Amino acid sequence: MTSNRIRNTIAAVIAALVMWGCAADNTGVSGQLYHNTTARYNAYFYAREILKEAKAEIEKAQEDHYEGTLPLLRSVDSTHTFSQKEKLEEVIKKASIAIQRHPSSQWTDDCYVLVGQARLYLNEFDNAVETFKFVNTKSEDDDTRHQALIHLIRTFVENKMPDNAVSVEDFILKEKLSKENAKRFGVARASLYQHLGEDKKVVEYLAEVAPQLTRREERARTFFILGQHFQKLGKGPEAYESYRRCLRSNPSYELDFHARLNMAQVTTLGDAGSLKKARKYFNKLLRDKKNEDFQDKIFYEIGQFEARQDNIDGAVDAYRKSISKSKGNVRQKAYSYLRLGEIHYEKFRDFKSAKNYYDSALTSLPKTDPDYLRISKRQKVLDKFAKAYYTIVEQDSLLRLSSRDSSSVMAELMARIKARKDAEKKAARQAAKRLRRQPGRAFQTGAGQAYNFGATESPTGEWYFHDPATVSAGRAQFRQVWGQLELRDNWNRASAERTQDEGGDNPDDGLAIAGENTPGGKARRKPEAELIQEEASVAFAKIPFSASAKAEASKKIENAYYDLGKIYRFDLSDTTEAVKTFDTMLERFPETEYEPEVLYSLYLMLKPTDAARAEVVKNILLSEFPDTIYAKLLINPNYSEEKNARTLAMLKKYDEAYTFFKADSLVIATNLADDALRVYGDIPESDRFRILKILVRGKTDGYYPYKADLNTFLKDRPESPFKAYAEKLLKAADAYKAEVDRQKSIHFIPDFKTPHSFVVIYPNEKEYAESVPKAVEAFMALYNQSGKLASAQLALDKRRMMAVVEVFADKTAAMRFYGAFNGENGPFKALKANEIHNFVINKDNMHILTRSKAVTDYMRFFEANYLLGAPEGL
Repeated sequence: MTSNRIRNTIAAVIAALVMWGCAADNTGVSGQLYHNTTARYNAYFYAREILKEAKAEIEKAQEDHYEGTLPLLRSVDSTHTFSQKEKLEEVIKKASIAIQRHPSSQWTDDCYVLVGQARLYLNEFDNAVETFKFVNTKSEDDDTRHQALIHLIRTFVENKMPDNAVSVEDFILKEKLSKENAKRFGVARASLYQHLGEDKKVVEYLAEVAPQLTRREERARTFFILGQHFQKLGKGPEAYESYRRCLRSNPSYELDFHARLNMAQVTTLGDAGSLKKARKYFNKLLRDKKNEDFQDKIFYEIGQFEARQDNIDGAVDAYRKSISKSKGNVRQKAYSYLRLGEIHYEKFRDFKSAKNYYDSALTSLPKTDPDYLRISKRQKVLDKFAKAYYTIVEQDSLLRLSSRDSSSVMAELMARIKARKDAEKKAARQAAKRLRRQPGRAFQTGAGQAYNFGATESPTGEWYFHDPATVSAGRAQFRQVWGQLELRDNWNRASAERTQDEGGDNPDDGLAIAGENTPGGKARRKPEAELIQEEASVAFAKIPFSASAKAEASKKIENAYYDLGKIYRFDLSDTTEAVKTFDTMLERFPETEYEPEVLYSLYLMLKPTDAARAEVVKNILLSEFPDTIYAKLLINPNYSEEKNARTLAMLKKYDEAYTFFKADSLVIATNLADDALRVYGDIPESDRFRILKILVRGKTDGYYPYKADLNTFLKDRPESPFKAYAEKLLKAADAYKAEVDRQKSIHFIPDFKTPHSFVVIYPNEKEYAESVPKAVEAFMALYNQSGKLASAQLALDKRRMMAVVEVFADKTAAMRFYGAFNGENGPFKALKANEIHNFVINKDNMHILTRSKAVTDYMRFFEANYLLGAPEGL
């Protein structure tokens, strides 16, 4: 019994101690031990592990795009983190339990850091910032504070607030960091400057931190990224060494592959032997069966390599093969198209093909890609460029043809078209013959086969659909022959079937013409000669033989030169070509309306490189066009700024004058306008005061003086910025005068003994379309005890509808209904009275109203003849 009592007593004491230790505010030795242990293993540990899982899944879901520089820290964009929302919220929940139940534990600050990270991945940037700042302010543990600050840098970077991130960086630099935090800080700094595009700083920080990293995957990836930044800076040997150290870190196969590929790119080529060695290495990669899925990438890198060796034909061939080997890597495909576009623009000056390649690049590239906007901008510029360039080429060609005899031109057009068609058929036959001899020709140079560097293939040797320029040309040719056809089966057949007897196997027989049948019911096929004749006729119709057509073609060329010069100067930053283009334009079109602006542009472009010629251009502009804004800018470079300041002062004065005009203080408004014109009359915008004076004249003197002043303004100031407004005022005045005259011609008939109708006019809008007819019909049902009344809905015009109740014997009967409808118990008060009119009207006046639409005029007639002296109760 005694031993049992002792055991029970000890158990009770232990239980009491445990209960006492569990108290949240117990900071004694046992209580602290309990809180530390429970917070760490029951909350922090699980929250940390869940966060690790979520991070791993987020990183796994993000595909690395080796076409560009890999990011040091993967994005926490919501598109990538949304799938882990549940886990991240669980992290916050578990960490919060430790914070709330064990506030005195040593792991509270660490739990706050976990909460901050979860907020960061949830894109709750403001909450994450506050959490990390709280830890930095309240925590007594320096390592935890530094962790929070390092995460704060990343939060600011992700929230596109790099200046704040730099401030945090400066703060951390003053602190003494642990070895682990120093590594994390180095990565965070490098990531910050990677976002800012400062490659030199990225290289500086990564070169220091990369060797210290111990995790295999992270170390390999970091050395790879370091190599990429060295490569961007043109430091081949350093890049090569970084890629080599990446390989020594035992990376994943994909990273290993791209590291080796990049090593080949940065290998120093001192002689023909090393060039041959590099090409041999690329061939080795192509033959390796493990690289079956990377063929597109290898060919792309071959293209890059050959382009650096100035082997442009070899580069083009490799880029095309990269496209043909693509297996779903749309970004890689887009960049191959992009490089082809750049080559055709910069090297071949084939702007039409370049545009097509840029179009294909944008089609393949996701809009979320970081380079999408840059490529899209270049594509739009190239689109404008190609349009202007080929306008000049086409119109010049047409003008040359117009100077020749029309019959010889037609004969030449037909000969050219026939020669082109013969060449196309020959190329098609040769391609078909090659394909028959070499099955699977389009899929050669796969894994296990070598690539012949520098040997380009004929256009027909490539699979047709891998060349967008060829596809585009083929599509245009197809439409030229067949037109824009709907997608349907048997589109090329006029009837159900063709037989061998019709010559269906002969490709030279021509084409079947839908809808044109022979007497036997078979489709008639156009002979090739007829097709050539039609195509030549289309081209011939474009030739400007008349004087007006030639003038129009010349104007198109002039405008195209002007556009082309601006594109070179502003969009492509190519001042050399811009100067050449503008010089040609002035030589060909000495009377061009653009001459002052072109001269000014030439002056600005020539001044840094050819001061003597710039001075000549300046003198021409000042002597021949002294009153233009361009001449004034040459004399006073601050002209625009000073003009803007005067314009602002003028507008302030105009606001004052217009305020008096609206208040009908017309004399004061006129005096202020006169004062302003004396001070600001040289500014084109001062015409607003002249217009204001005309408006005053309209108020004081009426229509005819007002119209005369507007006509005088338009005659005297044809270049005024307010010309369109004056024309609008003149048109409105004429319309007002016509309306006044029309109203004077409208005469309603005061006949009160004939049958009348009750009418409600309301807006033709959904808000009224149900409520008004329903209210009228409901009231009519109550009022219409005899059943003799009927209602109908009619359209007065596009804006207004009429609800009509008829027929009443005379004015008196109709007005009784009107009085009841508008009385205390009638429905009119419930309707929006300012939007609705109601009245009674006789049959003749109804005809006049529906023809004239003069509701306002009839309301005046109704008030004068029906409401004045109306029965009581109205």
